[in-house]
Amino acid sequence: MESLEPLPGVGVLAARIVLATLFALGGLSKLSGPHGIAVAAVRYRVLKKPHRAFGYALGVAELATTVLLLLPAPFATAGCVVAGLLSVSFVLVSVPALRRGDRFACGCLFGQSQLSWATPFRAVGMVTAATIGLLATPVAPGVEPVMGAVGLATIVLGLPFATNIFQRMQAFSRKEGHA
Repeated sequence: MESLEPLPGVGVLAARIVLATLFALGGLSKLSGPHGIAVAAVRYRVLKKPHRAFGYALGVAELATTVLLLLPAPFATAGCVVAGLLSVSFVLVSVPALRRGDRFACGCLFGQSQLSWATPFRAVGMVTAATIGLLATPVAPGVEPVMGAVGLATIVLGLPFATNIFQRMQAFSRKEGHA
């Protein structure tokens, strides 16, 4: 059996940057509105009653994960493990909620998104990025690989946001056309 070739280091660093960005936004969201995530946790059936401490704790855990992901090994490895576990946990609570037919603010990023099947698929993508970070050879230090990784991460993060903005603009345009 042939050994697997290590993934390119730039891709590994890009995966870590994408994860760090998502966890930073999620952590800041939870710290700025801990009650919202506590209510979402009740709706996911993780908690019986909303407790702000849960929102704060999850926000701190996500920000700590962000820091670990941006540090060199072995911290980045630990960050990938924690990111993967948090993401798997989110899949494990969101899929049953969707199967029950629940619809509510998912508690992901600043309470903007409603729970939908895109929610666990994004979390699976985050599990994949964390796995890439664990199984691949990290990038050698230097400006060029880092710039390439930042560029790749920007594309990965920017395309969904740009698509969402375009869809909202189209919906607004159609709505204004009917007014």
